[in-house]
Parts: sequence; structure tokens; C-alpha cells
Amino acid sequence: MSDNSPLLRVEKLSKTFGDLKAVNNVNFTIDKGGIVSIIGPNGAGKSTLINILTGFLIPDSGHIFFKGEKIEKKSIQYRIRKGLNRSFQINSLFNNMTVKENILLALLYWEMPRKKFFVNRLPASIEIKVTDIINSINMTQKMNMEVGKLSHGEQRLIEITISIAKTPQLLFLDEPTSGLSPDERRLIIDKIKSIAEGGTTVVLIEHNMDVVFSLAKRIVVLNRGSVIADDKPSAIKENAEVKKIYLGEDMTVA
Repeated sequence: MSDNSPLLRVEKLSKTFGDLKAVNNVNFTIDKGGIVSIIGPNGAGKSTLINILTGFLIPDSGHIFFKGEKIEKKSIQYRIRKGLNRSFQINSLFNNMTVKENILLALLYWEMPRKKFFVNRLPASIEIKVTDIINSINMTQKMNMEVGKLSHGEQRLIEITISIAKTPQLLFLDEPTSGLSPDERRLIIDKIKSIAEGGTTVVLIEHNMDVVFSLAKRIVVLNRGSVIADDKPSAIKENAEVKKIYLGEDMTVA
């Protein structure tokens, strides 16, 4: 892939469920670096699109190119190893397991296709990685606490941190600030900024417009499975169609 080529290219992507066109002939690109946000009203097709791009659904038609390679039929694990990863809107952690166990399980999952490990004989590299991740989010004192006993914000922070443990080149974050308090939201915003500053390209799927406009340098707007706008935030704020269907005529963002 040349330096000028997009990191991700989506061509004529479609997915239908019965009579519903969840994703309808979608085309866009994601260049390397920075933060892009995908927004749209409920039912716009955002979750379906992200599930297709990350390998949880197979499209009916169209192509996905990541770093120049066609990947629409590649497995989830292949995409993760290639450098594409995600977090989930709904907590995907194991609440009855500790912080350390959740992180360890994720790392082993990524390595298992290539190696067989025994829990009582873990490679030193895995142990070091787990420790580094725990330290990076200041969870040393809570590493043996069950995840279900942590705050929602702490759980989101762990999940996002796990998603970057394999140092992805492209990371999809699905509603990372949903249900968080203002303080927890600021914590996650700072984490997202640090991820982007570290060289990972971030695609943010988010309903909170304050979060979107504070982070994204470019916004893609979906409605009824189709892209209706793709522009810088200042242009999206003034787009009449976007205002009408999603943001509201009286939308103001500080």
C-alpha cells in the first residue's frame, strides 16, 4: 500500500435483512491518521456497517479493502492480526472474571490460532503485556477485582484498552461514551485522543454530538443504510439534510 492510498476503502457495500436494506450501496474511504466519526439516527445502519467491516457479518455485495487487500470474506481474527480491531457498544467483558483475567483471555484469544498455551505455563511475553496494560490504565490496585464490580466507565476503559493491545492500525469504537457520567466521559475522550496521537486511526460511532465534534476531523452521516454526507465537522453542522433527519434544526455545538 502506497503512502497516498486510503487505509480502508469501502466500495458498493450492501446488506439486506428481508425487506430491510440495512446497508445500501455504501462507498467511502478512511485515510491513515486521526479520528473519523460515523453518525446517524437509530436504524441508520451504523451497527450493521461496522459488523461487516470488522468481520461479524458478510456483505451481500460490495468490497472492503484494508491496506490494499480485499478482506470482506476474511475472518475476524485475520482482520485483527492484519491491524483492524473494534470495541463494542454493549460490554463484552466477562463480569465474573477479574480485570487481569479478562485482559489475559483477550491476549490468548488472539494468539491461539498460532500457538497453544497452558495457563500454568504462560510465555513471559504474555505476562509482561498483561502487566503493561493494567499499569497503563492505573488498574494495578483493582487487577484482581471482578469486572462486574467496577464502574461503567472503568469497564469501558478496560475494553477500549484491550482493543488496542494488539496495536491496531485501524480501530472502530462503537458508542464508547454511552451511559457514562461526565467525569467518565472525559476519561474516555482523553483515552481516545491518546490512541489517535499514538498512531492508530480511530473510527468513532457515537450519538453524543459534543463528543463527536470535540474529537472528529471528519464525519460520515448514514441514513436508511446510505451515506448522505461526508465532510468536515463545520460543514456537517450546516448541512440542511443532516439537520432535518438527525441533528435538529436548532442544533448548536460549542
